Amino acid sequence: MLRLFDVVALLAAVLSLSVAYPVEEIVVTTEPEVKLQQGLPGSVPCSVTRKVSVVFWKKGDTIDTATTVVILDTFYNNGEISGPGFEDGEFTVASNYSLIFTTARSEDSGRYFCEVYDDETGVLYRNYSDVTVFDPPVITDKRRVVAYGDQAILRCRYEGAVYAVYWLKGDTYTDADRLVVLDLYYEIGERKGPGYDQGWYNISDDHSLVISSTRIRDSGKYFCVVSDLATGRLLINSTFVDVVAFADELSPIAVENCRKNGTDRCVYYIAPSESTIQLKCKVVGVRPAVNLTWIDAFTGEVLPAGKTNRTLDWETGLISVYRVTQEIQVRMVGVPRRLS
Repeated sequence: MLRLFDVVALLAAVLSLSVAYPVEEIVVTTEPEVKLQQGLPGSVPCSVTRKVSVVFWKKGDTIDTATTVVILDTFYNNGEISGPGFEDGEFTVASNYSLIFTTARSEDSGRYFCEVYDDETGVLYRNYSDVTVFDPPVITDKRRVVAYGDQAILRCRYEGAVYAVYWLKGDTYTDADRLVVLDLYYEIGERKGPGYDQGWYNISDDHSLVISSTRIRDSGKYFCVVSDLATGRLLINSTFVDVVAFADELSPIAVENCRKNGTDRCVYYIAPSESTIQLKCKVVGVRPAVNLTWIDAFTGEVLPAGKTNRTLDWETGLISVYRVTQEIQVRMVGVPRRLS
């Protein structure tokens, strides 16, 4: 016979097995509109009421047509980030689930869905932000080509009142080195900075960067950073500079171990035996790199790289080439007569 205590314990056990506690639904919060400046890093916030298993960021007009940009797996793979946008280096996801743009581009404008998967309920929850990537109000030339040794002026224009103007150089804004700064508030007109102190860089009154005499190492990306007086915001744009070195009037092409014969031709005297020689040439004092080509001096035929079945003049035992601008191997075959 069951005692009353045993019956109560049994009923409690049965009730504990049948009670199901409701799981709170997740609320995903995003900003309706996000504006990012082109050429700079940016982020789109996404907050969730509790921790989730997987975060998907998708882009498209609707969730049904949206494509996945990047994924954060916080449960199954311990915070692993994947997806085409991450593999391309364009996007990542922060630990707080925000979508991070490494460098915002005009084509990145659109609707982004923050979609999270709850492992407890097996349900997907989502919200979205409309992202607009705008052109910076700071106007610069996108690219400048400057001759080695010439002065270079990199334009920077801004219509508003300015607290200060900074010029930096680097692959990205976040790791760029400051060259020179122009103070337009406290000590109006004062210039300072390592590049200015060394005499290589200056800022004109219209905010342009002046490079006194360009060197090869001056090639790269420059950032004009304007500090707006009214808002204190930093507004940025960039210019890429390519410093080129032009050849002298004399031919810049040099062929190793070559003896001139009074013309623009380079003559090699070769012993008529089965052997392989390699003709090498280089371009001197020219930047950027030059596309080089071999041309047969007798026929004018352009020789493709790696071609080895050339017919040499065994009567004289020499090969002549001119305008040589690429490396090629010439293999001598056959048993010609010996030269006297």
